[in-house]
Amino acid sequence: MSNPDFTYKQNVLLQSLRLDVGVSWRFSLILGAIYVLAVINLYLAPLNGMLNGMAKPLILLVITVYTGWVVYRHLWLKNHPLQGCSLKNDGSFVRDHRVVATLIEEYSNVYAGFIVLHADLKDRNSSLISLFSGNKATLAVFSDAIDSNTYRRLKIYFQFRGTDKVVK
Repeated sequence: MSNPDFTYKQNVLLQSLRLDVGVSWRFSLILGAIYVLAVINLYLAPLNGMLNGMAKPLILLVITVYTGWVVYRHLWLKNHPLQGCSLKNDGSFVRDHRVVATLIEEYSNVYAGFIVLHADLKDRNSSLISLFSGNKATLAVFSDAIDSNTYRRLKIYFQFRGTDKVVK
């Protein structure tokens, strides 16, 4: 007789996992806290004379622009190359029957409330976003941003593949 748990995991893996990740409220709270702490730290930092008047608004502008980019790209997942893809059993991300990326399992981790997926993109475009990230993409999948069944299947995917690096 076969092990029913193993058979279940095998059947789960034969199907592809559709990654329709939504906005995570936990991730938005974390980003908000980081932004607020960065602004508080900026105003508490001692800078001398004229540098104080010129540098703080400039640094605040850089913090705001970067936070906006992180919210746009990683929280709202606008123009994210892995959003809406299906993760196949062989570690490839497929959209419209075309492989768009390959999972880098040694850098992908399972944490207590979220999973970080790292992928190597197949298409290299010359957009501004690819200028900063190159041909790599990272997707943080929080448990509240995806349905519970898909999140559970994604955790089983990593356990079954032997790349279960649960960080506690």
